[in-house]
Amino acid sequence: MGNENFTAAPSGTFRTADRLLNIAANEDTQYHSLCDLIERTDLKTDPRFADRQTRKNNRHAINAEIAPALMRRRADEWEPLMIAAGIPAGGVLTVPEILEHPHLAQRQFVTSFSVGADGATDPSTDAQHVTGAGFQLDREPTIPATPAPKLSEHTVNWLSRLGYDENQIAALRAEGTV
Repeated sequence: MGNENFTAAPSGTFRTADRLLNIAANEDTQYHSLCDLIERTDLKTDPRFADRQTRKNNRHAINAEIAPALMRRRADEWEPLMIAAGIPAGGVLTVPEILEHPHLAQRQFVTSFSVGADGATDPSTDAQHVTGAGFQLDREPTIPATPAPKLSEHTVNWLSRLGYDENQIAALRAEGTV
């Protein structure tokens, strides 16, 4: 189903005048507010979309009906209007946009490290972005202290901790397992 929500329709990503917008009109009240907002009040009485189940059964039809209306504005115009109307919605951001988002900065979700090819800190290189845990305990952020390890950097350490001895690790390496 891609970005659509199997429990409700209309839901998923929709094209706007400039970019994608994700909408999750899961409840009847949200759907009615969406119809009012996009100036398609006729859809509220269309028998194909009379209730949540019929909208789910006719998801392609409801999506086709609302798509042209959503093209009349940019995502950053629709988003606050929908939120104010009680419709869960949000513009789809690119990776650079989300990395620069003020909410993530305030939560200290992303830490950047400048790391050279040898793994050492090197301010002349591009930054490596590492995300935190996505949650906080006792209001303490979970900030990574080091950049992400290189591929297989900790393999020997972990195998040793799991009980493998040097000969077993060497055998795994010789087999190409690690």
